[in-house]
Amino acid sequence: MHDLINDLAQFVAGETCYSFTDKFKHVNISNASFEKFRYLSFTKQNFDTSQRFKMSRHMTSLRTFLPFSPFSHSFRSFLSKSVLHDFLPKLRYLRSLSLCDYNIKKLPESIGELKHLRYLNLSRCVIKCLPESITTLFYLQTLILNRCYKLCRLPATIGNLMDLRHLDIIHTKALNEMPSGIGKLRNLLTLPKFVVGEVDGLRLGELNGLSHLRDQLSILQLHNVLDIQDARHANLNEKKGLQELKLEWSCDFHHSRNETREMEVLSWLKPHQNLQKLTIKFYGAKEFPSWVGDPLFSKVTHLELYHCPRITSLPSLGQLLSLKTLIVKGMVAVKTVGFEFYGCGSSSIEAFPSLKILRFEDMLVWEDWSSSLVGIELKRVRQFERLHELQIYNCPKLVSKLPTNLPSLIKLEICKCPQLTYSFVSLPSLRNLNLEECNEMIFRSMVHLKCLRTLKITNISHLACLPNTFKQDMIALEDVRIEECTELTSLWEDRSNTDNLVCLNRIVIKKCPMFDPLAREAHQLVPSHNLEALELLGCNNLRRLPNELFNISCLRILRIIGCKELKSLDGIMKIDGGNNGNIMHLEKLEIIHCPSLKYFPSGKLPPTLKKLVIKDCELLQALPQGIMSNGDDDDDGILHLEE
Repeated sequence: MHDLINDLAQFVAGETCYSFTDKFKHVNISNASFEKFRYLSFTKQNFDTSQRFKMSRHMTSLRTFLPFSPFSHSFRSFLSKSVLHDFLPKLRYLRSLSLCDYNIKKLPESIGELKHLRYLNLSRCVIKCLPESITTLFYLQTLILNRCYKLCRLPATIGNLMDLRHLDIIHTKALNEMPSGIGKLRNLLTLPKFVVGEVDGLRLGELNGLSHLRDQLSILQLHNVLDIQDARHANLNEKKGLQELKLEWSCDFHHSRNETREMEVLSWLKPHQNLQKLTIKFYGAKEFPSWVGDPLFSKVTHLELYHCPRITSLPSLGQLLSLKTLIVKGMVAVKTVGFEFYGCGSSSIEAFPSLKILRFEDMLVWEDWSSSLVGIELKRVRQFERLHELQIYNCPKLVSKLPTNLPSLIKLEICKCPQLTYSFVSLPSLRNLNLEECNEMIFRSMVHLKCLRTLKITNISHLACLPNTFKQDMIALEDVRIEECTELTSLWEDRSNTDNLVCLNRIVIKKCPMFDPLAREAHQLVPSHNLEALELLGCNNLRRLPNELFNISCLRILRIIGCKELKSLDGIMKIDGGNNGNIMHLEKLEIIHCPSLKYFPSGKLPPTLKKLVIKDCELLQALPQGIMSNGDDDDDGILHLEE
């Protein structure tokens, strides 16, 4: 805040506001003036003791007690017990009290004496429970318990807080039960979490009277619902203000789980059509009710289906017109994603018209991503035309083709899908490609990669090098990273058609023990003269660096780590005042854990070098004198040696 604005604010505040940090803190203020203060603010310290509030003992008319934290939320200050037990209870006219980020383990019963309190913030405190006296604060409208990770119990008589509007219990993982009586809080607007109790606990039907709920609501432990009528009486379809809804059962699918009951419960928990985000987790029936995917939910933008192990067929979701993010995880009984998934009634309809992010994960028996059904060609249906990200993780039996045309796809990740082989896919907009634990044949199915910028390949079996067809038209490729490909011997299949890789500026080869860029016909390691960074990590078959490396005028970073057979570094030095290979822009050189390296070549390192690290090279003899171009071989800012 500008000083002039600060002065104006203090002038307007007059004698009603006081801050420990303002310019009046050293001025003698009469007791009568203290009694006029209504708002107290201060910056917290590590330890706020009673001595710090000594001058505030006459502020008996305070309405607001507001500390500000200069620390991150991960740090909690300590507040003296005497402040909690002696000072605060005397502020009988207090309306707003914030104690967030204090290391408070227990609130005193005297908190109930603050009869005019309307706002109480205990965020990130370490309390386990609240005193019952807090339910006598009949004017309380806002109670914030956000990130009170140890909170495990709410007051049994919380239903007495009839004026409560906001009960914020987000991120309270230990709160696994809630008292009955929540349904009496008929003015509630915010209740992000509702935990269904067991036989004598909180019943789902208590949501009936909470008709003003808005924003988000998570209903947990739905397996405790024994009476179907409780789900009916919850009246979720009348709660127009709800935008986000999470429905969660237990992750323990024991024999007492009743599939029929869970199906009926979910049927009755149909929300209002204003809903924007829906999450269903640990649902135990074999199918979803018809409202899941109903096109009438035209405002739904985000849908997540998690770990529903008895579901054998995904619901029809393709006609949710506003759906932008779809996550399907842990559907371990789904074998086919077929035509019904798209929800198309005819071959001319568009499926998933707004979808941007699609993720399948842990689909352990999924085999077929079908392209037709009963003679209707799905390829004639417009699908995924706006999809930006496609992620497929841990689908070990998936064999069939991916969608053939993904015109807007920017990011593609396929991990742990070893049986997914040839699947012709046109990817004209793709920028990021990540393939892990897949079949090497998948490379040959991707075409139109003119926009590809980053390529990451991890643990691809039988991959000896990248095929020619894969690198065609990759004129925008900037970053290549290949890891744990045990049969990789060289980067490219041959020298031809590499001139178009003019944007490539970084290559990382990691844990590829057979990699040897000098193998066969001296295949090019570096197809671009614009390369700026090269990292060879754990390449045990690498014996010396290829000559092509030293024709790169732009190389700035060279890291060689864990290459156990590397014996020579010839080519990186400037010899007899000349320029060997134009490697003259090198700024960082690291040689680490190369036990076969015996000597460092003579000559001078490039004058641009800013950092040289040589570590764990047991056989390396002393460095030659005068290798630094600036003549200072002892410059600790550049040279770092370690045995």
